[in-house]
Order: sequence, then structure tokens, then C-alpha cells
Amino acid sequence: MIDTKHFIEELKFSLNQGDLIKLKALLQYIDYLDKRTLRQMFFEMNKFDDELVLPIMIQVYNSHPSIIEAVPNIIDLITTMLPEDLSDLKLLYTSREITRTQLISELVDFFKIK
Repeated sequence: MIDTKHFIEELKFSLNQGDLIKLKALLQYIDYLDKRTLRQMFFEMNKFDDELVLPIMIQVYNSHPSIIEAVPNIIDLITTMLPEDLSDLKLLYTSREITRTQLISELVDFFKIK
């Protein structure tokens, strides 16, 4: 069992430090988090610089698409964080010209997420 309070504390600490290695290590435990903790995780991530957390959010969603059940607004969070140079992609998604899967695929390519 994961100590969810400790997980959130470590998440915030890693984000404050900009420690992507530790953050990625923490996110390996995402499958063991309950819905409440997942929502809190994204809430906390949303407090930090978009440049830092946007690729992480995209990677999490890409690796765990079922997370949308726990965090239904994750795509909205992601699209509101998109930089100006991706406004065309955002428009395509919001006008329903591309699917959520296509959006994430484009973002994975753009941010070179593995």
C-alpha cells in the first residue's frame, strides 16, 4: 500500500526542485493510486509551470489512458496548458476535427515523449 500523503509530498517536492528523474520514478507508482490521489496529483501539478508539467501530464495520459476515469478533465487541463505555437492543434481538437487519441499522439510527437 502506498502512503498517498507521502506520495503527494514527494511529488510537490520534486516539482519544486524541478527534479524530473525523481518525478518519473514517483510516477511509476501511478497504477497503485486511488482516484482521489490521482485527482490531487493533477491538482498539485497544475500549480506549477506549464513548461515543466505539460510533458509529464501528456506522458502520464499516454501511458495510462484509463486515468481519464479518475481525472475526467485531464484533457482540458492539457489543452489549457498548450503553448501558443500549438494553438492550431488545440483548435482542431476543440472543434472536434481530431480525436483525443490523435491529439495526444501529436503532443507525444511534439514533446518527443517516449
